[in-house]
Amino acid sequence: MRARRNSEEPGRVSPSPRRPELPEAERGTGGLRAGRRREKAGWYEGAAEAYLTVLLWDHRHGQALLGLGRVYFALGELEQASLFLEALLLAQVGHLEGRFLLGLVRYRQGRDAAVIRLLARSDRPSEPIFDRPEARECLGECYYRQGDYLQAILTWLPLLDQARGLERILLALGAALFHLGRFASAYAFFRHAIKLRPDSAGALNNAAVACFQLGDRAGARRWLEKSLARDPGLAEAKENLRLLSRRLSSRRAAA
Repeated sequence: MRARRNSEEPGRVSPSPRRPELPEAERGTGGLRAGRRREKAGWYEGAAEAYLTVLLWDHRHGQALLGLGRVYFALGELEQASLFLEALLLAQVGHLEGRFLLGLVRYRQGRDAAVIRLLARSDRPSEPIFDRPEARECLGECYYRQGDYLQAILTWLPLLDQARGLERILLALGAALFHLGRFASAYAFFRHAIKLRPDSAGALNNAAVACFQLGDRAGARRWLEKSLARDPGLAEAKENLRLLSRRLSSRRAAA
């Protein structure tokens, strides 16, 4: 006698497992609606679950892939976000929202060259998505970190028209101009930033450095003293004041 391997009759093929039946509301457009509703409410884990159910029915569904990229980006799970956004761009080459969001992911990952490739709009010059403030801020920062200060300035300049984060943009433009040796222009941007936020120790320190480069050592000292009055622990201002005091002492000794 020989034992059977299973309870089926010899030669009978076992039926394939059926795809689990999902509630109608969780399929297709219903799943997208659920995902968007949960995402809007800040329930990102629930949104991801809803979007994933859509992919069970269509693994190339663009809106579900994009939604998963968004929610994982919001959760700070950058590798997961990358996987879904890369899948989206493979399924729909040139998908602008996917390209934009992947550029932000790459920025958070510190991959400057990839950010420039994704967010620079040389191939789509009239596309407004690349004018979004977050795109311009990230792209300009990557140009700046790579030493392309002129391109950073050109990328940031349109952001002067917005109120949100204006002090930060002024400081960034001032720093780029400073690196290009445009000390008077840098000084003007730093002073404008100080008008917006007089208690900014960093802006006061930057104004001091630009002032020093313009030959006004007494003015530089005043800016540094103001900076340290706002933040006594600011290392850059402390070091700059020490160097400035040494130079002033050397000049008096030489005289």
